[in-house]
Amino acid sequence: MNYYSYPSLSSTYLRFDQQLAFPVVTVCTKNPMDFNSVSLYFDQSFVGHSEIPVVEYTDFYFYETAYMCGCACRRFNVNGTFLTSQYGISSGLFLETTSTELQIAIHDPQEDPNMLRDGRTVRNGTETFIEIHRREYKSLPSPYIAYGNQICIDDTDYSFVDCKRKCFNEMLKKECSCTMNPSPTGNETYCVNDYHTNTCAAELYGAILQSSTLCVCPPECRVIKYDQVLSSVANKNDFQSHYLKIRIYLKDLSTAVTEQVPKYDGVTSLLANLGGQMGLFLGASILTITELLEFIIFIVWTVIQRRAKGKNAVRHIDI
Repeated sequence: MNYYSYPSLSSTYLRFDQQLAFPVVTVCTKNPMDFNSVSLYFDQSFVGHSEIPVVEYTDFYFYETAYMCGCACRRFNVNGTFLTSQYGISSGLFLETTSTELQIAIHDPQEDPNMLRDGRTVRNGTETFIEIHRREYKSLPSPYIAYGNQICIDDTDYSFVDCKRKCFNEMLKKECSCTMNPSPTGNETYCVNDYHTNTCAAELYGAILQSSTLCVCPPECRVIKYDQVLSSVANKNDFQSHYLKIRIYLKDLSTAVTEQVPKYDGVTSLLANLGGQMGLFLGASILTITELLEFIIFIVWTVIQRRAKGKNAVRHIDI
């Protein structure tokens, strides 16, 4: 029994909620002017809010868009505060623009997506439907091992994204003498404003992506992901063919939860497991010994019976 290795089990179940948090939607384009013609609509009767917080992708976020795809980006529901009780194609987020091409990433507020890896490309002249389903992963903190061979952090104040940001910014100050988060006093150099610091920052970011030892941040114990099903139809109308439309909506109000649970969750389960193993061992041992004794007794009894028959046998003597 490997109790001190802290074994665990995986439990998967489906949870249904009355309301579900709508994910963060990051929209990127290679032409910043395209955002002048972006129209966003979110059904307010479903979420109970009066504003649509579309924010510029700035500060730390800018380095990823500038170095990874040369994009200008905006985010919808940046803090993940919108709740919805509706699902299906008639609800959710609707986006309409004359942009030639957009990249869309759907994610949790704690996640910083790589647009080249996580983004989905959509082009004008089409209407794209993105159906999303929420998944939640819960892992146990130390001393248990989560995500294969790592230890996760179970702290509401800890953020994997913030850890990466701070690490990257500290390395920028050290290696490139600039920052992606300049202070209000203006005493620090903003990396993007200078060609040499911008190039240095881009190379450093590439090195971090390729290295497993730079900016090592443990994962969070609670992670939320979104499964996506994408389908598109072409706009046949000549006027509509210049527009790009996107509808993002929840499949339902369920969440597929995968939870890591201790194999021994207390003294009771530990003693039960120990007692079960001891009972099995003792039961098997007694049964084996009994069978062996029975076999030996049977052999001895057979030998005795044969000898007894040999002594009592009648012999015929010829005269």
